[in-house]
Amino acid sequence: MFERFTAHARRAVVTAQEEARELNHNYIGTEHILLALLRHPDALPNEESAIAPAVLEEFGMSREGVREEVIDKVGIGKGKAKSGHIPFTPRAKKVLELALREALQLHHTYIGTEHLLLGLIREDEGVAVQIMRKHVDLLALRAAVLDRLPPGDAEEGALAAATGALMRRVRARHLPRRDGGEEQTVGATPATDATLARAAQLAGDAPVGSHHLLLAALADPDSAAARTLVGLGVDLDQARESLLAADVTGTTDEPPEEAGRRQMSLQVADETLTVVIVDPVNASARPVGEGPAGGTGETDAVDAGDSATTTVIRGDHPAAASLAAVWLELRKSLDKIANDASPSAAA
Repeated sequence: MFERFTAHARRAVVTAQEEARELNHNYIGTEHILLALLRHPDALPNEESAIAPAVLEEFGMSREGVREEVIDKVGIGKGKAKSGHIPFTPRAKKVLELALREALQLHHTYIGTEHLLLGLIREDEGVAVQIMRKHVDLLALRAAVLDRLPPGDAEEGALAAATGALMRRVRARHLPRRDGGEEQTVGATPATDATLARAAQLAGDAPVGSHHLLLAALADPDSAAARTLVGLGVDLDQARESLLAADVTGTTDEPPEEAGRRQMSLQVADETLTVVIVDPVNASARPVGEGPAGGTGETDAVDAGDSATTTVIRGDHPAAASLAAVWLELRKSLDKIANDASPSAAA
């Protein structure tokens, strides 16, 4: 996720640790992220000014004032300031995740200070948002941030939409509704959000398959999936090459319609067109009303061993009413084949 951060956003994350250390806190909370956003960053070459500090100052907030409020609310830590790495609290981690989600929803390919601020607002419970509520209406603050943002990239927007569609599919298929009929929400880590977006991009117009998901997950070497495979001795570069060349034919990643198409053939003899469909999954299932008693047609033994039989099911049988739609679609396909195929290919 951090590879998407702008220079200002990365500096804000580092500064949040400094703010925590200055207050002798052994954690980085939402309040430290807010303080970091209020610091005036040094000018960075070839990059626009950070949006979050400017918007917060428009609403009368300053680092000095907010720092006093933080001290009043949580105090200063006792003892010696902690050296080395300071961990983020669960709420602060959630802010980072929400910043990524905000960027995806806005169709942005980067995460800036503005997305961190939007993440703080959306978190809605931490010390930072409690302090901000004293100074400004959060909806007005969010609107002010959004007014300063550039339009998102159309392609990135399509990926965000695809990610959302994948999450809705997971929710609809695998999560039951609550008693009141409300759909459960599906939580997603930053790695999952990024993986789904990459998988949708890799798939293009094709359905997203398991190989796309795994390939996308391996794109981030710090994801849990990638680290686990490395721990098992898997060469990630080699795995990526194999996944890129993966053939889904005959696998459960092959779309059913493509698998079914491979089981069909058309036999043309004069005025007779015979459609032959091999169905290995349902080959052993008896058709509805099979046999003389069912009135579907004749059942004759075929000279292909003692176990093989052939059953003729007439299209005008009541149980075969759905074949009418099949026939219409088949006629369309046959007309297209006749128009597109060359004489040599049709022979």
